Amino acid sequence: MGLVFEELIRKFAEISNETAGEHFTPRELIRLMVSLLFIEDDEALSKPGIVRTIYDPTAGTGGMLSVTGEHLHEIKPGARLTMFGQELNPESYAICKADMLIKGQDVRNIVLGNTLSETHIGEITRLLGEFLEAEQAVVSDAQGKELARVTLFPEVRCPAAPAGGKVKRVPIARVFRNQDFGYRTITIERPLRDAENVPLFEDVQAWFEREVLSHAPDAWIDHDKTRIGYEIPLNRHFYVFEPPRPLAEIDADLKRSMDRIKQMIEGLAG
Repeated sequence: MGLVFEELIRKFAEISNETAGEHFTPRELIRLMVSLLFIEDDEALSKPGIVRTIYDPTAGTGGMLSVTGEHLHEIKPGARLTMFGQELNPESYAICKADMLIKGQDVRNIVLGNTLSETHIGEITRLLGEFLEAEQAVVSDAQGKELARVTLFPEVRCPAAPAGGKVKRVPIARVFRNQDFGYRTITIERPLRDAENVPLFEDVQAWFEREVLSHAPDAWIDHDKTRIGYEIPLNRHFYVFEPPRPLAEIDADLKRSMDRIKQMIEGLAG
């Protein structure tokens, strides 16, 4: 049913010279997205009793949910998929539920509403909360080679570090405000002109008095030249400082390396 509706949308969009992609996502693209979604799950899906959860906040006629279910059952027939969806358009929402009912799927988790203003699915709210609080444990050996990555949800324990290795915990998701990525580029006039970036969430005058006037009392801002820009500095927001190894440990490694080199030279000389 969803396919029929999408085909009608495409036909009418061509007639009215609109872009069909504004109304639905082509199934070919959905299949590619789903394949990428499960690309690293081969090992996990090989185990019995697999349960996966998918949430489409803009469910439309249910194309993403349907293709995900089909793909999962192709690679693991015994796997169970719990589907959640929310759709703003009443017609698309009705077709999505009807299509799922025809296929014998559970429609209790498909709701009507605006995802941006309100999530009507309590389970999804809980899962999103867990995801935002989750960390990832990066396990490495004594040589620093990465051995595994484990997502630490509430029911998952942090793995132990191997002998001589370590476990580094890093965040996997954070919530930011729009202004966290923005800045104002201000032009500071003084005997030498300078430009500085001031975060959007900070008052320009307060920043100027603290960072500039305390060092150059004769400086002033040319507000006519102020510009607003945005950047996404991933390292700044997600970097987790890792202190350097103790000097004694580094010295011990160097000594072991020197001893090995000495033994190799002696072996060649002998």
